[in-house]
Amino acid sequence: MLDFLKSENIERFAFCDFREAKIINERKLGALKKSWGCDPETVMVFLAPYYMGPGEEGNISVYARSRDYHLFFAGFYDRLREYLSRRGDASGFMGFCDNSPVDEVDLAVRSGLGVRGDNGLVIDRVYGSYIFIGEVFFKKDPGYKKSDMRRQGSCLHCGACVKACPVKCCGTNDRSLCLSYLSQKKKLEKNEEELVIKHRALWGCDICQSVCPLNAAARTTPLEFFSSDRTPFLTEELLDSLLGSGDFEKRAFAWRGVEVVRRNLILTKPR
Repeated sequence: MLDFLKSENIERFAFCDFREAKIINERKLGALKKSWGCDPETVMVFLAPYYMGPGEEGNISVYARSRDYHLFFAGFYDRLREYLSRRGDASGFMGFCDNSPVDEVDLAVRSGLGVRGDNGLVIDRVYGSYIFIGEVFFKKDPGYKKSDMRRQGSCLHCGACVKACPVKCCGTNDRSLCLSYLSQKKKLEKNEEELVIKHRALWGCDICQSVCPLNAAARTTPLEFFSSDRTPFLTEELLDSLLGSGDFEKRAFAWRGVEVVRRNLILTKPR
C-alpha cells in the first residue's frame, strides 16, 4: 500500500481507526455497512494538492483551473482497486471525496494533516490549504500504524483572512454572502448580484487563502493531473469551445450548469 501511494505521489496521508471518525451521514454509512455486513475498521485520509504557485494568474478560483478533481479521485480509486486486486483484497475498500459519510475536515485535522483555519479550510504544513481531501474505508484493518488523533498545531488566528474578506463572512458561521458560494448559486438576489459584479466573482474566491501566512510557502502540486490541461482564464470564447468539444463537463465549474457560468461571465465582464 505504501509503495502504491509513493508511486501516485501521495505524500500526506494518515491511517485512522474508524471509531475515531465523526459520522455525518448515517444513511450513506448504512448502505456501506449493509454491503459489507459490518462497520469499516480503518480509514485512510489523504491530501491531493492542486496549487501551481503564486505566478499563475487567472480569473477563476485556483481549484477549478484543472480538470474536475472528482475525475482525479475516480481514477485514483480505480488504480487502487487494481493494485489491491493483484494482492487479492480489492473487495474490502471504498473511496470517497466530498460525499463521505464522515466529516473529512475533522478527520484530516485530528489525524495531523493540517489545522483548521479561521476560514474553515484545512491548512497543511506542506501544501497549505490548496488541497482536496480523500478517504479510503477499509473493511479490514490493513495493518499500518494509526495516527494518534491529536491536533497538530493550530491556526495562527492572525486575522488576515477575516480582514481581507470583502464580504466580512470569513471567521463567522454565516457563509451566505461568501463570494465562492454566490458565484455558484443558481439564482441571485439583487444584492448578491451586485456583490458578484463588484468583486468580479466569476467562479470561486481565493482571497482568504492568498493572504494566509500559513500558505506563504505552500509547495506546488506533484500530481500531474492538476498541473496539466489548465484553464486559468475563463472567457465566453473558451466556454463555447469547451461546450463544443465536450470538455465542459470535465471542469469543476460545470456542476452548476452552463447557465450559471455564462451568467457570471456577463456579470463580471469589464465595463
